[in-house]
Amino acid sequence: MRKTWTEKGIGMFPDEERVSIEKGCKLLEKTVSMTICEAIIQYGRRDAEQRALDRYRRTMFFDPTLKIEILNLRAARMDTRDILQDLQDVANGIQVTHAADSLKAAKAQKKARREAAKKQRIRKVEQMLLTHGWNGLDDLWRRRAEKLLDDQRIDELHLQWKAAQAQTPLEETQIRLF
Repeated sequence: MRKTWTEKGIGMFPDEERVSIEKGCKLLEKTVSMTICEAIIQYGRRDAEQRALDRYRRTMFFDPTLKIEILNLRAARMDTRDILQDLQDVANGIQVTHAADSLKAAKAQKKARREAAKKQRIRKVEQMLLTHGWNGLDDLWRRRAEKLLDDQRIDELHLQWKAAQAQTPLEETQIRLF
């Protein structure tokens, strides 16, 4: 899929035409048989191209300089790459991306976000255990602690809480009648 658009210049810089090619785009979300793919290419090529263009309909509405072209529609079992053609396109000033690489990068980012969120939840549970102790937690926090931490870590944190409680002197409170 080739995307061509004009990037507006700022101040004295002129407008610049940009070209980007995305290779390996999939038309169908699910895996289907090769005979179905070949039939789509043979009999429904125009519908397939229209479906691919509909993904960019909104972007094309807001940017009238954007032009989308489907260069090669084919049925393939595997994603193949022509490195020489990619290098030639890059030398001509065309930005070349592969859909498989974009998906792989998105999956890696999602995994990193999930791991960071899990670490944050573990820190929060550990903080609650250190401030309230195991017996001071309500059922929700106990379930979270059992889910995120192993028994040894829970025991360590409970012992740290006990040690902190033993070191803290008891505060005297004055009782008022009124």
